[in-house]
Amino acid sequence: KRVFIYFDGVYKDCDIYINGSKVGSNKWYNPFYFDITNHLSFDGNDMLAVFVRNRQPSSRWYSGSGIIRNVYLLTGSKVALGINDVKINYNNLETELLTGIVNTSVTTKINNISNESQSATVKYKISYHGEIINTLTESATLNTGVNTLTHTIEIPNPKLWDVYKGNLYNSTRCTNT
Repeated sequence: KRVFIYFDGVYKDCDIYINGSKVGSNKWYNPFYFDITNHLSFDGNDMLAVFVRNRQPSSRWYSGSGIIRNVYLLTGSKVALGINDVKINYNNLETELLTGIVNTSVTTKINNISNESQSATVKYKISYHGEIINTLTESATLNTGVNTLTHTIEIPNPKLWDVYKGNLYNSTRCTNT
């Protein structure tokens, strides 16, 4: 398994340590994460330390300092989707709306930290108000390292989001190895 520490936000400059070893730094208050697997002893006595510096003067409106949002401890297998590693894009939305079918590009990064190639099946389901609009299932062989897969899913007659009607489409993705 891989273990990650994920911070929704820390203000301002911070350094993250596990068991006395620095695993990374971050500036500002954006979300960030680090793979801490190799820094853990797994004996029940692991220690996380977060050092935050709020240097003044600061031009930001937030005058406080420290961990300002949630922190998560995440685990994953040796073959898994990375954090924030799915990107959905509508390259020709304005033109394709006129035809009634929008081609949705989905780029997925899958990390394989094992020492050998792995097989995976990626499944996507797009739904609107609980009704499945389209599905896609693809099999792939994953080399060691980061593998980038790009797929196209058609969305027929999409209803756009606007201020008065929140047309929300949901996607479900599954990765099986």
